[in-house]
Amino acid sequence: MTGDWLSHVTDFWLTYGTGNHPNVLFIAYEELIADSAAMIDTIARFLGKQFTAETVANITTHCSLKIMRDNPMANRSKLVTRYSKPGAQFVRKGIIGDWRAHMTNSQSAQFDERFGQPLRAIGLRVCDDVLTAERCMQTTGRIINNV
Repeated sequence: MTGDWLSHVTDFWLTYGTGNHPNVLFIAYEELIADSAAMIDTIARFLGKQFTAETVANITTHCSLKIMRDNPMANRSKLVTRYSKPGAQFVRKGIIGDWRAHMTNSQSAQFDERFGQPLRAIGLRVCDDVLTAERCMQTTGRIINNV
């Protein structure tokens, strides 16, 4: 792949993410964190399934970060141990906004300046903290409205 990141995101979103493709469902990580049960239900409906509340609760539990970290099939611990730095984890912190630990305020401002308006113009919202994600979910039911 070559070219600008925003071009790739824009092209893919406009091709598949605007409800034009019946086999693609976009989900923001922030949606999964803000309301896991609702998003599991959304995925089930997309797949033509209807789950009971008990099934959704079981899936929510099995997909929790704690359970996934403790499950070698999910955390890929053998693979990470073999190919990564000591102490590396496949399942990371799992929090919204951790990018702040890896980007300076200046880098964040540069990202917003370069990508913020173009992403909003194509309908992609950026929720960079839990409160914004929850507010968006309460207002529209989704962060990414592609269906």
